[in-house]
Amino acid sequence: MWRYLLTDATHESLSATRAVLGGFLDGLAHARGDTSEYFKAVASTWLSEREDSRTFDWRYYLVKYPSMREGATGIYYGVDGKLGY
Repeated sequence: MWRYLLTDATHESLSATRAVLGGFLDGLAHARGDTSEYFKAVASTWLSEREDSRTFDWRYYLVKYPSMREGATGIYYGVDGKLGY
């Protein structure tokens, strides 16, 4: 995923990604204290916006419930290591 974003995608197709990533990194650079608190605040704000708009897509559930991710790696979780769609 990162390899594609950073090497294969066109400049034009990355405009939205650049805006979001730039905003996130700017906020991180200006954050005071522990970076984990900044990450939690960003996630909390995003979740609140989703809940207010009642937008509960797959991204919402991955952010909302740590059990949807395996450990601290961000790897998707599936019973017996299979996603089982």
